[in-house]
Order: sequence, then structure tokens, then C-alpha cells
Amino acid sequence: MKPRAWITLFVCVCLLCAAALVFLPSQKGDVVEIYQNRTLLYTIHLDQVSEPYDIELENDGDSNTIHVIPGDICITHASCPDQVCVKHGFLSSKATPIVCLPNKIVILYSGSVSETVDAVAGGVS
Repeated sequence: MKPRAWITLFVCVCLLCAAALVFLPSQKGDVVEIYQNRTLLYTIHLDQVSEPYDIELENDGDSNTIHVIPGDICITHASCPDQVCVKHGFLSSKATPIVCLPNKIVILYSGSVSETVDAVAGGVS
């Protein structure tokens, strides 16, 4: 193949990938689960939320404020020193849950965690 044909093929593949990213639906789900100490506390259907509200979670003197709006969720306050969970912002995809390790809180889309064997690490995911 001539170099010009390879360049044309490469450009076409890049355009197809870009179009797929734009037009395919995102991986966001409608149902969010909130865990504390590995215990499911809340299951929230984000598509059914009509008014914003806050959820206060407390555990051994530590606290977190979870802000729920129509279609999204985030942590707005945490008593932990690093504030990674607050800086995370809104839950953006199934691949990146919101986690507050010091306060043992995990917020993720339903179905994004399974009890199957992790083939790469050899453990349970």
C-alpha cells in the first residue's frame, strides 16, 4: 500500500473513533448505591430525583454530606483531612466511584461492582 493510502486509512479510523465517542451513550447509569463500612445504606434512582437534597452520614465522630441533584450525586463535605472525595466532584462514570477511605464511604453506579474473581489480580473484585 502507498503511504498516502495508509494516511487516509488512519484518518478515517480516527474520525470513526471520534464519532463513536460523541454519539454513543455514556456509561452513566440511573441507579446509585451508597455504602458505608461495606454495608449498603441507600439506593437512589437519579432519574427520579426532582429536587436537590443532602444526606448526612456519620460514623465514629466522622461525617460526610452527600449532595443529590436530578441526574447526579457528589460529596460536598467530609471531615477527613485529605478531602479527595470532595475534590472528586460529581460521579462521572461506572469506572470511577467516589470513595472516602477515612470515613469508609463508597458511592457508585449500581452494577459496577461484582463478586466475581478478578482475573488480573487473582482476587475478588
